[in-house]
Amino acid sequence: MNKAVDTRHPHAHAGGWVPRDQAHVARWVQRLRQAVTRQPRPLVAPIAGLKALVEQDPLLHQQAQGMFDEAWQHEHSTPLGQVQVRSFDEFLQLLNGIMTTAPEAYQDVQTQEPAGLNGFPINALLNWPMATAPDDDSVIANACESAPLQVVTGVRRQDAFWLKGQPYSLDNLLDFDPRAAAFEGGTLYQAFLSALSYHRWHSPVSGTVRSVKVVNGSYYLANRHQGFDSPAGPDPSAPNQSQPFLTAVATRALIFIEADNPKIGLMCVVPVGMAEVSSCEVTVQPGQRIAKGEQLGMFHFGGSTHCLLFRPGVELAFDFYGQQPGLEATNLRINTALARVT
Repeated sequence: MNKAVDTRHPHAHAGGWVPRDQAHVARWVQRLRQAVTRQPRPLVAPIAGLKALVEQDPLLHQQAQGMFDEAWQHEHSTPLGQVQVRSFDEFLQLLNGIMTTAPEAYQDVQTQEPAGLNGFPINALLNWPMATAPDDDSVIANACESAPLQVVTGVRRQDAFWLKGQPYSLDNLLDFDPRAAAFEGGTLYQAFLSALSYHRWHSPVSGTVRSVKVVNGSYYLANRHQGFDSPAGPDPSAPNQSQPFLTAVATRALIFIEADNPKIGLMCVVPVGMAEVSSCEVTVQPGQRIAKGEQLGMFHFGGSTHCLLFRPGVELAFDFYGQQPGLEATNLRINTALARVT
């Protein structure tokens, strides 16, 4: 057998999910493509639903197509030097063929050797596209499943946060950490997790964890000017309207990360407990390398809020996918592209 398709090549071993010989997999996909072309069928309901879900979300559609494009760009590194499925639309058609055809044990049409049963046919379509991943260090990922509250630029190191209004005070936010000075004049993004949101935090950047700290704080505080003294009336969902105020007084974690992208450099993830939430459990340690999207820690119970803090000079273009930040905003998915360094 030609060494380019030798099943004993370590990178050609499919781990038992699909036939060990990648040549058999490639020819099986080709047989499926020919069958779908000869006898096209309407998409069955689950696949039609998947198609509609992906196509109605421009970002999701871009990512779905992007994984096939990226796999094709790396075709030279696959054992056979080729990738079978070229697009998301073709994947749907081939998946439809799988869904409407009984599994078969077959004899390879080229070698006439028994090829066995392809017991995990979807893996045969996605074995290379599923290995693709976002690798753009200029993109900031959404750290929590959360609704955008606000973006503030030019944050001050010290401010009278207890007075009317809710300015951010870096010294208080960062528990008087000496690195607060490095963020003066920078950008702060805050977003809100509802009680039903996924309550784990994931890294918005790839880099090295420089330090972690949990700052003990108060329970059930709200800014009085967002309560009964508010011109708009008291906040019936307290402390929702007091989220900026809570960044200075509630229990919170401080996770400083040195991003691999020098245009970002040192940034800080600040998960903040609200009301009864005081359990900020950090699961990373100083010195640890962290990839964008990897877990940093979690809240336990209730709804919460969090901030991403960037130094001055870090120019960010945020994307909230057609909505405006505020209390009426809805959740962005975790690890969604949130902003790009310009």
